[in-house]
Amino acid sequence: VAVVPVDWSGNAHLDNLVTSTAIAIDDGIDDVGAYLPDIEGVALKWIDDSILVSWDHTTDSSVRSYMIFISESEFSNVADATNVGMSDVSSEFLITPELYAELSNDSSWWVGISAKDDVNYRKVIESQKINAIDSDGSSGDGDSDGDSSATDLGELFTSDNLIIAGMVLIALLLLVLVLRGRGGRKPGRNKEWELQEATWGIEARSGWDDVGSFGGQVAPPVAPPPAIQPAQQNDIYAAAQRIQQPSQPVQQRWSQPAQQQQPPQGGIDTSFLDDLL
Repeated sequence: VAVVPVDWSGNAHLDNLVTSTAIAIDDGIDDVGAYLPDIEGVALKWIDDSILVSWDHTTDSSVRSYMIFISESEFSNVADATNVGMSDVSSEFLITPELYAELSNDSSWWVGISAKDDVNYRKVIESQKINAIDSDGSSGDGDSDGDSSATDLGELFTSDNLIIAGMVLIALLLLVLVLRGRGGRKPGRNKEWELQEATWGIEARSGWDDVGSFGGQVAPPVAPPPAIQPAQQNDIYAAAQRIQQPSQPVQQRWSQPAQQQQPPQGGIDTSFLDDLL
């Protein structure tokens, strides 16, 4: 390349020019912007006949804006999709039928976000799917093709959940063992009997606390005491009278003052006879 000055009449020096040369290198690889980051947290939502696209802002300082691509099928290269807009600041973008005439909520769509710097944008990205609106007005999410209400069993059987389930099972087993142990015990002894045991020195486990038995053997019935016969009753009264009336020789041995000090006849309390009878 040479730069030549020309005057108003077209005169110029065309010999011995100072030139500059640049050589192009064909390495067979296009710049796909692989140095730019992937955009995370892409979410899609139907709003009537439009798609609301949201994503997480990247922390890469080289990113200046975001480009939004849409297609009827899954894509990884933006060349297979249509660019419907660009956002410089906001992390949301609304794709409307005015921006993309083929857009309809009766079919599924794939949407992707590409990061862009001052020169290039990332051409290899991940696209997310949004299902068509069902008859009940619900729509599929942008992360899964299956039913969003299906439960992932792999998330339930985590190590923490298994440890908690094991601890609950062990607690239930211990509770059953405690209840069975209490059910096999004998009912508690009477507190009054324990007091008697401590007072009179009756040894525990000697058979006294067994109801109706001693040492496992039933005690024979005790016969009632024999009744006192009338003849024996008369003998008891005669003995009492002899006690109350001492013999004459004994009375003569005492002096007059001593006889005055003796208690009068009938002074002995015979009330014990009633208890004896």
